[in-house]
Amino acid sequence: MLLLNISVQSQITYEKGYFIDNSGNKTECLIRNVDWMKNPDSFQYKLSENEDAQTGNLTNTQEFGVIGESKFIRATVNIDRSSQEVDKLTLVREPSFSNETLFLMVLVEGKATLYKFEDSFGANYFYKVSDGKIEPLVFKKYITRENKIGENVQYKQQLFNAFNGQGVTEKELSKLAYREKSLTSFFQKVNNESSIDAISYSKENRKKWINIILRPGIHYSSVNLEVSPTNTGLVRREFTFENKLSPRVGVEIEAVMPFNKNKWAVTAEPFYETYESELPISASQTLSVDYKYFGLGLGIRHYLFLNDNSKLFINASGIFAIDSGNSNIDIGPSRPIEKGSTVAAGLGFAYNNRFFVEFRHTFDRQLLNYVFQNAQYSGQSLILGYRLF
Repeated sequence: MLLLNISVQSQITYEKGYFIDNSGNKTECLIRNVDWMKNPDSFQYKLSENEDAQTGNLTNTQEFGVIGESKFIRATVNIDRSSQEVDKLTLVREPSFSNETLFLMVLVEGKATLYKFEDSFGANYFYKVSDGKIEPLVFKKYITRENKIGENVQYKQQLFNAFNGQGVTEKELSKLAYREKSLTSFFQKVNNESSIDAISYSKENRKKWINIILRPGIHYSSVNLEVSPTNTGLVRREFTFENKLSPRVGVEIEAVMPFNKNKWAVTAEPFYETYESELPISASQTLSVDYKYFGLGLGIRHYLFLNDNSKLFINASGIFAIDSGNSNIDIGPSRPIEKGSTVAAGLGFAYNNRFFVEFRHTFDRQLLNYVFQNAQYSGQSLILGYRLF
């Protein structure tokens, strides 16, 4: 917890930016760049590195940005906050607009400018041509009279009317999706057709990181067995096999998300582990476990930056035993080990985005699940990692 607290404090970084106040005065400053996934209604800035942080908001700021990364403008626009979730759709085809003052994220800036506003209801897009008014691009899902999902795609007609004669065709617009990547590409094309160099701030244009990481390690694990005397005649009911160190190897695919300063990632790791142990319980009987299995871990990772080269990370993942082969537990009769699943949590350190070390705890996973016998497998792993590419 102490390490996490230190790490969280060290992540608060301020980068070169600016803001424009209500009088039109532009001030260069340092802005706390959290790489906003959703549109903010305020931001923190410092006039110099050693000064206290101040807050800009919709009341006192008409524009702010982080140099080379993001730009937000204050605008009063019509916005439809209707939910796009299927179970919350209505029978109304037309948008239900409310007039609000918001910070809009600039995605493409040029003769044709594209804006985005995203919150818990979803993403809304807006556009402006030259020095005209900012208008919403209309898109809405609704329930038809036939009880099917319909779509109001008025934004296609809006864009055709605005850019007809500038290389835009009806066929092109018929395929235009109401998504950031698709709209960004369209607005960049429109500006190029007009020989205007557009500036793009879209996160869709950022490099998406897919890392392949080799992850060998050791696993310190044990098996706890419960056997009912009704079935076996044994006096004891619980048996704990010795903790054993065994090798493990895995290959992880890590997809780093292009928001929030690359602090989030999703992971998938196929791996192989083993566990073998014997437990004498009498002069004539010995219990044994022979467990060899392939697993698949699917998880979420959050990075906590210490400096430009070092970072901590925490994991939460689901672990699925997808192949137990000939694994078994011998308790008198030999019982095949079942496939199963569990969860795991990990804490690790990464250096230079190349070398990794992680401590992981895997919670109990059921190996046997009979009326008279059940067994749980759990343990801890120390995993080293090396990013191949």
